[in-house]
Amino acid sequence: MTIGRPQIDESIDMKKGGDPIEEQNRLLEELAAELRGRVEGFDYDTTQQEYVDRLSQFAPQPDKFDIFDLATSISQGLAAQQQGAGPDSIGQGLAMGFNLASADMRERDRLMEQARQEIGLQAAKLAMSDEKEASDFLDKALFELAKTIGHSR
Repeated sequence: MTIGRPQIDESIDMKKGGDPIEEQNRLLEELAAELRGRVEGFDYDTTQQEYVDRLSQFAPQPDKFDIFDLATSISQGLAAQQQGAGPDSIGQGLAMGFNLASADMRERDRLMEQARQEIGLQAAKLAMSDEKEASDFLDKALFELAKTIGHSR
């Protein structure tokens, strides 16, 4: 029994008259576009901020310089002044104590800034790693799609 032109489309699943290879290529191109969209949707700054937020919980909490720290520094300054070779002077001892307190405050601020900087650098490294992994995934997926398209032709 012979098959007429209208039955050919039905027998090879082309009811709408399309080419199955073109249909497969269109679907693969849609998939590739979706993959590109997902990778292009990667926002480095948002990812970095998420890592900063996560890593900040491990940063040491800033020690506020309180009245007891100031009193300790002043007493150290007064004691150091009395042990010096010069004449006893409360003013000089207070000045030494305030200078010690000021140096302690600067050192604490420096250490906190250093910790924030380390967290920022680590977050940047992690975000760059995520971005590279996303790009590598896209490259591999597009390569596999290209191979699939190449085999179907």
